[in-house]
Amino acid sequence: MADSISIYYDYTCPYSYRAACWLRGLEEAGRELELEWKSFSLKEVNRPGGEPSVFDRQRAESVSVLALELAKAAQVAGPEVFERYHYRVFEAMHGDGRRLEANDLLSIGRDAGRGCGSAGWPRTTAKGSNVGRCSAHRRWCSTARPRCI
Repeated sequence: MADSISIYYDYTCPYSYRAACWLRGLEEAGRELELEWKSFSLKEVNRPGGEPSVFDRQRAESVSVLALELAKAAQVAGPEVFERYHYRVFEAMHGDGRRLEANDLLSIGRDAGRGCGSAGWPRTTAKGSNVGRCSAHRRWCSTARPRCI
C-alpha cells in the first residue's frame, strides 16, 4: 500500500527542492508513494497588506508566479507531464542554479510534453479559468521582461 503525502511547494524555495529530491529518491529506492503536489506561493503569502494578490495583477513581478501557473496546466495535462515539468523546473532553479526567465519556463513546459498555447496544452491558469490562449503565455510573452527572484 502506497503512503499518501501532500506537499506544499514553491519553486523558489530551496527546502521544497530538497524535499522533492528526497521524495524522488525514496520512490527510486522502491518506496510506494502517492504524492499530491500543492502549490504555495511565497510571493502571495509574503505580500504587504493592502497590495493586490500576485494572481490578480495584470503582470506579475516574478517568474515564480508563471512557474506555478504552468505547473497547474501541467497537472491538468496528466501526471507524466507534470512530473517532467516539476522536476525540470526544480533542477534548473536549484540543481543547476540558473536564474530562469519566462522563456526558459515556457521552454521547459514545451519539453515536458506539450507547449503552452499549442494544440493539446491545457488552456488553464492557476485560478482554473479557461482561456483562448494560456494566460501564462499572454502575461509573459511580451516585450517586457519579468524580474527574476
